[in-house]
Amino acid sequence: EYLMRHGVDGRRIVVTGGANFDATAQLRPDRAAIFRAMGVDPGLKLIVFTTQGCGAGNCPSGEEIRSGIEEATRAAAGDSRVLLYFQVHPAQDTADVQSIVDGCGPLNNVLVGKYADTEALMAVSDGVITFFSTTAIDALILDKPLLLINLSDDRNFYPFARMKAAIGVYTKAGIAAGFARLVDDDRAMAAARVKAAAYATYKVDGRSCARILEVARGML
Repeated sequence: EYLMRHGVDGRRIVVTGGANFDATAQLRPDRAAIFRAMGVDPGLKLIVFTTQGCGAGNCPSGEEIRSGIEEATRAAAGDSRVLLYFQVHPAQDTADVQSIVDGCGPLNNVLVGKYADTEALMAVSDGVITFFSTTAIDALILDKPLLLINLSDDRNFYPFARMKAAIGVYTKAGIAAGFARLVDDDRAMAAARVKAAAYATYKVDGRSCARILEVARGML
């Protein structure tokens, strides 16, 4: 729709869905095994925060990154049921995120790292937090409660909060309440997550790669 509004002939556009999301939709990792590998209590609620560095258009900004990490850390510190895991973006330094977490005081239920498989980690989680990362789409595909922290002026960067498929937080002061809603998810957003996942990926049917190959073969 965007391309056609800007002059591209619609006949040149084929919607296939993203091949990378095919694998996400089919994930069935072993939660107990992942918790054992991490050395943590499998009885805890695992909340995965996929972090980002400063992005295009300052989304997220350095201040937003710090505020999001600090407030999520403090919220987790007040809930003994929770393990908050900061999955650090490949382009970020783990030490930078750890220093922000350490500034919030001694905490036993917050971990910082770069787990080898982000999607598998999210698949065994009880909720996902991010700023503007495409991991938000993975979370919807995996039917995970989703908290989007957006302290920028662009509230419509992702439509998922507007679609009632995610919790949207737009102020630093609102992060703690958003975190609590995420942890105590009542499945009220489950149906909306299904619709939002399809909106973002075209079809969650595991056939995106096949559709791409069909287009490629048609060009031979």
